Amino acid sequence: MSERRLSNRARYNALAGAYEVLLRLASLGQVDRLYRAIADALDPLPGGTLVEFGCGPATLTPYLVPKVGCAATIIGIDIAEKMIGRARRKAERLGWHNVRFERGDALDYAPASPLDAVVFCLSLSTMSDCDRCLEQASSMLRPGGQLLILDSIPERSRPFANLLIQLKAPLVGARPTARPLEFASARLEGARVRRLFGGVYSLLSARKPRTTLRGAW
Repeated sequence: MSERRLSNRARYNALAGAYEVLLRLASLGQVDRLYRAIADALDPLPGGTLVEFGCGPATLTPYLVPKVGCAATIIGIDIAEKMIGRARRKAERLGWHNVRFERGDALDYAPASPLDAVVFCLSLSTMSDCDRCLEQASSMLRPGGQLLILDSIPERSRPFANLLIQLKAPLVGARPTARPLEFASARLEGARVRRLFGGVYSLLSARKPRTTLRGAW
């Protein structure tokens, strides 16, 4: 495991108990609105499977469960075992029978079959290798499967938003990058971007091509 992955694991294990409070600070107190935006952008999954990477203590899951319905499966993946422990206790308490949580990350997770959706919620910019995470996530999707990314994604046309992004990034150990937008433009189809709070957050939705796109990214 790389040095940054080990560092992330230690950081998020240490933060597990205070994570939800920290998340509200880092999201400028608007995390519920961000979660609702993800759920709204998620396409129906009749009997399908969704994986969320960087699920933390299942903070987004309450918004996903009503959207996907009881016939679909939600799998939460996080590198920190204490986050997974808290997520499992929440699932048991709330009776989520179609939800499970596993320790791991986007670089080593191997789904049993192609996925219908992959979600990164306020997590991709904290991961050790954004490019490889995007590649791995895309490879896991079935043709036409949906990739959803909510994160702070800097853009040159939004200098004030960029300043806020850089100021809050150290709170969660994030390294904001424009790579998700570049990847979606070059490798995926139907990319849509919704900018929230003046561009401090961006919600990116795109699909894996049903046919192979030629050319390197």
